[in-house]
Amino acid sequence: MLSDKTSRVLGTCSPQLLVVLGRVDDGILAFQEPLHFTLDKHLYAALQGKVEFLLDKDDINEILDNVPATGNVTVDATEVTGGVNELTLSAEFMDALSESDKVESLKVVAEDAEIEMDDAVLKTVAENANEGDKISFNIDAVNKSKLNDEQKKALEMLTTDAVILELNLTITGTDNEGNTTEREIYKLGGNVAIRTKYSLPSVMQGKTLLICYLSENGTPTFIRANYKDGYVSFDTNHFSHYAIMVIECPHEWNDGEVVEAPTEDDEGVKRYTCSLCDETKDESIPKKSTTIGDANGDGEVDFVDAILVLKHDAGISELNEEILQSVDTNGDGRVDFADAILILKYDAGLISEFN
Repeated sequence: MLSDKTSRVLGTCSPQLLVVLGRVDDGILAFQEPLHFTLDKHLYAALQGKVEFLLDKDDINEILDNVPATGNVTVDATEVTGGVNELTLSAEFMDALSESDKVESLKVVAEDAEIEMDDAVLKTVAENANEGDKISFNIDAVNKSKLNDEQKKALEMLTTDAVILELNLTITGTDNEGNTTEREIYKLGGNVAIRTKYSLPSVMQGKTLLICYLSENGTPTFIRANYKDGYVSFDTNHFSHYAIMVIECPHEWNDGEVVEAPTEDDEGVKRYTCSLCDETKDESIPKKSTTIGDANGDGEVDFVDAILVLKHDAGISELNEEILQSVDTNGDGRVDFADAILILKYDAGLISEFN
């Protein structure tokens, strides 16, 4: 159990910040009696959801000694009255986690949200912080006025009903003259799993729950979202503003896989899956051709086959492995414009066969 620091903690409390201690239990640092300082409920509301953990070297060592086999260290603030949207830890604590061989991730948990950072993110934070700095994590729903004009326009084209989530990681310290400094860390160098409360609309027909990151120029990047037990979750590698929305999915198809190989008698099937919603679509694969120069499997060699070869050479479309073997008309092991030229010559009657 953590050592008693009642006098030190109460001496550091301010009207802007609540400083509390917890206890270590299986690698989880949590607010629990008797080390949870029970303050007046109105005071929690006045503090606007900001909480700081004060940990000395002994506390940090105790936490590291209790890291579970999963390698996850959890800072749990779910019992704080009034909720928490900003939680602060020391640079020394983050540095110790990043250097520990036993720690794989850090999870910061509040009543309505949680952030889990992998060891690469811990290293990024530790490398950017100095001794004595404070690291604050913030996750909060904000008004779209936080977005710039380009982002607002892009958002309005997608939906009028989005929840804007603000994710911040701030390092607070002092400069050589003793002035307070603040630095925002956006690129985290690893994976961060976000989980926050969200109420799905009553009607979802034909629509998908998505996360959308809007760049400064308004370009949208969609992220797959998962939903379970009233919480939406997603992964990212940087902190910024994200929009939670329910819209018609702007499908992003993978490279596809052959589910039915073509034969000389039947077409094959290639199946594509959307990375955002798991919807699939099928595309036919031409019959296997034994005719040299036949790119579309219709048994003929003509200008259409030459066009397909040129599209393949330009990267506009792809020919499957079976077709590639039949349209390598010059036998050089490549399918390119030279093969298309030979096919055109054959179609024009300038040559009667392929060497």
